[in-house]
Amino acid sequence: ECIVRGANDTMWVGTQNGGITRVVDTVLTTYIIQNGGVPDNTVLDIALDAAGNHWLGCAAHGLAVFHFDSPPFYEFNPSNADITSYTVNSIAIDSGTKILCATATGGLCKYLGGVYWQIFSPQTIGLPDSALNDVLIDNFRPGVLDGLGLGYETVSKNRIIYMSQIYFPWILSNNYSIAF
Repeated sequence: ECIVRGANDTMWVGTQNGGITRVVDTVLTTYIIQNGGVPDNTVLDIALDAAGNHWLGCAAHGLAVFHFDSPPFYEFNPSNADITSYTVNSIAIDSGTKILCATATGGLCKYLGGVYWQIFSPQTIGLPDSALNDVLIDNFRPGVLDGLGLGYETVSKNRIIYMSQIYFPWILSNNYSIAF
């Protein structure tokens, strides 16, 4: 389902029905429901934050945060949090520490920390659909993703949320700067 590079050349592999696997050199460690490592054996996406948290988009258990060196995980789903779907197809972390989840039935859910969530759906902001495949955060200068064939007109046709984080130091200037 997904592969993410972690610190020190560690690879994380999210699988369908096999949990997640940590790969360090030639050593593989698998975390599944049965060994208490993860809440769902189908992991659709993995995102790593600056604090070392591993965020898992699960097929049937929502969003989970996982520490490989100190399981267990913590799970966010509609039964215990304001996230609106049990299926998280994609995760992105914005330039701060906010976790963005593209969900199968609940639109875009933004985890703000603690018990706080912000929901973007057809009901709240007029998204055309609640079923989202992916979230893309653009931190490039204007036109870069267009030049790569990944501009808004291309990706928006595929139920992908497209966010642009551009910093304009002077409103009337054409001197765009990248924001972090």
